[in-house]
Amino acid sequence: MMETTLPGKYLDGLSSRPLSVQVQFYKNYIEILGTDNAVIETWDIDEIKNIDFTGSKTVHLNYGSFPEKNLILEGDMAFETIKVLYPQLNRDNIYFHLLKGNRLKIFFYGILSLLSVLLIYLFVVAPYIAVKIVDLIPQKQEIVLGNKMFESIEKFSDVDNDLSLRLNEFYTETKFKSKYPVEIVYIDEALVNAYAVPGGKIVVYRGLIEKMNDWKQLAGLLAHELAHVDKRHSLKSLSRSLSIYLAVSVLTTDLSGASTVLIDNAFKLNELSHSRSFEKEADDTGFDYLVENNINPVGMVELFEKIEKEESMVLNEKSRKIFRYVSTHPLTEERILSLKTRISEKGNSKYSENDKARKIFEDIKNRSAQK
Repeated sequence: MMETTLPGKYLDGLSSRPLSVQVQFYKNYIEILGTDNAVIETWDIDEIKNIDFTGSKTVHLNYGSFPEKNLILEGDMAFETIKVLYPQLNRDNIYFHLLKGNRLKIFFYGILSLLSVLLIYLFVVAPYIAVKIVDLIPQKQEIVLGNKMFESIEKFSDVDNDLSLRLNEFYTETKFKSKYPVEIVYIDEALVNAYAVPGGKIVVYRGLIEKMNDWKQLAGLLAHELAHVDKRHSLKSLSRSLSIYLAVSVLTTDLSGASTVLIDNAFKLNELSHSRSFEKEADDTGFDYLVENNINPVGMVELFEKIEKEESMVLNEKSRKIFRYVSTHPLTEERILSLKTRISEKGNSKYSENDKARKIFEDIKNRSAQK
């Protein structure tokens, strides 16, 4: 049976000398008894202001207004008595919960809480910080950084300079404008892919060119990728992917360290998946670029539909990897439907047929087919 009387030390708040007492416990109050068992004081449980546990054998109670009275209970049953008789005193006391709980369970929940905090940082806080870090990078430095990243990519890619030149001639014919020095690079590989490098370079693979059958589709692709450049999506996506390293670099004011991390991971651009919000923004901005330059935006929709349809028909896993554009630029029915809606809203808008751009596209297609 639980003991209802325990020895203790009582301080009346006026004297620094503790008085040895016996403490009698009742449902709603406690009595403090002197050596002759005379009642010195009665404390209402609801008016006990604080409870401290300095160990499983010592309980410290505070009572009353200034000068505050104190009662120290000691012994093997001190903690257990308070825990069982007066649980309302314990609900806000952390140490109480630690003592009364299963130590293994507490350890488990502690580790779980730590992991939760770590995961929140890794997947929420750090990516957010990484995207904000991009805003601290000047455009001039972004261009230098992008050029160095492309140097790493170029060493291991089959760049066709002649077809790159033709792609840039095509880009000039679109009349697109950008605050970046845009350069289109043709890579002679079967990958169905394209991506923007921070600072203005847009990489287009032969495999993607081969899927096109109209110059407006190439214009739509370049408009979309140009939007990624102008909105700094590639740098933001890469920063988010490498968020921990970049956050540490910037927080320690080591911007050169951040640049090194990005350059060393340049090939991640070929694998990086932009977020849906980035893709939607690139769709809408690219659509505006096309309309502003009198190019029918239907080409962008046709290209996206063609790629998504062909990729879904590929059953061989090895062949599926060739369709990299869908994995790096995840296409959704909602995005394609949104573009179609915008086209419909334009009604019977008249767009020019750019014969020079068409001829350049046909030349690129013919030369790509001979590869």
